[in-house]
Amino acid sequence: MTHPNKTKGNGYERELVASARESGLPAERAYASNGKSLGHSEDVDCLIGGKRVQAKRRKTLASFLKPTESVDAVAFREDRGETFVLTTWWEWLDLVSAAREYKRLERKVRHGCTDMNCEECDGSSTN
Repeated sequence: MTHPNKTKGNGYERELVASARESGLPAERAYASNGKSLGHSEDVDCLIGGKRVQAKRRKTLASFLKPTESVDAVAFREDRGETFVLTTWWEWLDLVSAAREYKRLERKVRHGCTDMNCEECDGSSTN
């Protein structure tokens, strides 16, 4: 029998993939939550718009990490560590979508293409 935490995590991964697809981004969940099934490291749970995502669901989060209504994101780091940014899922999906669109338009400019429906320039980029 599957452990309740595993079931909860799998459900969360499916939720993330479904919401990303609803936002128009390509998304897939790694089989058995193992990124190796997608050709990535084991800790990758999903690919969302070409970005590797590890899904973590907790009962509570530290309140200082949660963006308030008056800010868009929280930046944090350990002393002498790398900076991370925490924002809402929907804000992140918007950022990934915008980056993908920018790259698509950049390819068109690079190829000198003026046809907005050109399949050759649109390609199937996963970034």
